[in-house]
Amino acid sequence: MKTNLTPEQFAQYEAIVNEYDRYRKLSQEEKEDLIIRIATSTYIDLLCDWAFKHVFGHNEKNLMLLLNDILPEEIVHIEYDTNEIDLWKGDDKKVIMDVLCHTKDGRKIIVEMQRGDKEYIRNRLLYYAAAMIYTQLGRGDSYGKLKPVYVICFMNFRTRHDNDNLIYRFGGREESGELFNDILNVYMCELPRFAGETGKAKSPVEMWFVYAHTSLTRTARK
Repeated sequence: MKTNLTPEQFAQYEAIVNEYDRYRKLSQEEKEDLIIRIATSTYIDLLCDWAFKHVFGHNEKNLMLLLNDILPEEIVHIEYDTNEIDLWKGDDKKVIMDVLCHTKDGRKIIVEMQRGDKEYIRNRLLYYAAAMIYTQLGRGDSYGKLKPVYVICFMNFRTRHDNDNLIYRFGGREESGELFNDILNVYMCELPRFAGETGKAKSPVEMWFVYAHTSLTRTARK
């Protein structure tokens, strides 16, 4: 293995790679090749969940900037949580998220990057949100203790919608528009929907789409 990484740097990258369940199944040679390609690339591909977590899961400043540009509420403080949720029963499907954090008042925020799973993406996001809702209460706790959960998902594909938006925001409402409650909040950010005009001033949200598109284009050209 030829690399300019120090043993300490290599160990740090390997530890992050090993957090992802599917990467655990790679051979040591495959892991080393992946680590070298990521660590020595000129541009980091944010559409790779490993890279996405490296940028946002280990840098509170970057994550705060992202959250405050996407969410309507101002986020002034976050703390990272483990991204793997304990199983309720031994045969339950695992919940492993890219980035999971909480605010000082207990709101849970999940940030995901998805390349595939287009067909069942809504079910997946709902399952993640449900896990975060379920784990908030213990025996004897009041339902009044439930705090809002936000799922923000960037995806490299389009899904079917009734209109054309840059970000689709979903919550619980009655058909008349009456809010059921503010506990469940899902944000779907479909990157292919962004077609920015050259020279036009871009909003903060549009700039996040630009960064993701740029990282994808540049890494694809290498």
